[in-house]
Amino acid sequence: MSAETIVRWIAAAIVLIIFYRVVISPFIAKALELKTEKTIEEKKRISFDENELELTDNSDALHRRVEQSLKLSEADRIERLKHDVLRDKLRKITEDTPRESSRAILELLKGEKA
Repeated sequence: MSAETIVRWIAAAIVLIIFYRVVISPFIAKALELKTEKTIEEKKRISFDENELELTDNSDALHRRVEQSLKLSEADRIERLKHDVLRDKLRKITEDTPRESSRAILELLKGEKA
């Protein structure tokens, strides 16, 4: 290699290092700052205690608290109750008669495809 080629490679390396320090490093720092700010804001917005998420008799209280925080109307609550009752009925039916339930679901899917 000639001295001219080595000087060109060294000059290119210096330009790349300067470009990295001037352009890329500040951009990365800003991106990381924005990401941490967003996660902090999300943590503030979602404030549930870990103890409240236990799956015990407190589920009704937790539902009420979530509904209050989301400011759901009475109609939304009624729809939620209907959904819960229907889900429980379907769960009971599928647990009692799994084969018949699977056949009924397959027939419904076949009907939608037609």
